[in-house]
Amino acid sequence: MFLKLFLAVAAGFVAVISILKDRKRGEPLSRADRWLLFLAVFTALGSAIVVINDEIESTKKSLELKEAREAATNLTEKLVETNTKLSTYLREIEEKDTRIKDLELAAKRAAAGVTEVYTFNGILKKSNSPGSVLGTIGEPFHSFQRMQGLYRAQDWLELEKLSSEQVTKYPAWHSPLWFRGIAEANLAKFDLAESDFKEFIARADGLPGEWADAVLDAKMFLVKMQSDPKRK
Repeated sequence: MFLKLFLAVAAGFVAVISILKDRKRGEPLSRADRWLLFLAVFTALGSAIVVINDEIESTKKSLELKEAREAATNLTEKLVETNTKLSTYLREIEEKDTRIKDLELAAKRAAAGVTEVYTFNGILKKSNSPGSVLGTIGEPFHSFQRMQGLYRAQDWLELEKLSSEQVTKYPAWHSPLWFRGIAEANLAKFDLAESDFKEFIARADGLPGEWADAVLDAKMFLVKMQSDPKRK
C-alpha cells in the first residue's frame, strides 16, 4: 500500500516540478499553468485516494475470507465430532446385540450345567460338572499373544484393528476391550476409548488376578484422558 501511495504522490509532485521549472523567477503563473498545476495536484490526490480505497476493500475482503475460513473450520470440527459420536453409538449397538446373543447362549449352557469362562490371556475354562474344569487353548489365546506384542511395539493402529475383530468374534472375552481402549486412547480417539474402558470395567470389576490389575489400569486411563492436552 505505502509503495503505491508514494508513487501516486510522486507522480503528482513530478508534474508540479515540471510546470514550475520552466517559469522564470518572480514570473506569475499563467492561467494555463495554474490549471495544469491544479490538475496535477488533483490527480495526485485522486490517485492516493484510489490506492487507499483499494487497500481498504482488500483488507475487508481478507477479513471476510478469514471469517469464512474460521466458520468452515468450526463446522468441519463439529461434523467430525458428530460423526465420531454416531460411529461410537452404532458400534456400541452392534456389539451389545452380539453380547446379548452370547449371554443368551451362556444362560442355556448354565441351565444344562455347563459354564464357560475366559481367562485374561484367552484360555477358555469349561466346566460341566462340580470340580471338573477343562482349559482350552484356541484362537483367543493366540490372539492375546499377538495383541500383547502389538501393545509392546506400540503399534496402535494394528492393535485397534485386531482387538476389534476379537471383540466381535468373542463377546464373552473381556480382554480385547481393554486392548482396544488402550489403542484408541493412544490414537486420541478418546470417546471410543472411554466407552471401551467403561464397558470393560463393568464386566471385569471384581474378578481376581490379572483382571483386577487390568481394571485398575482402565480406571487410571479414564482419569488421564480427562486432562490429556490432545482432548478438546
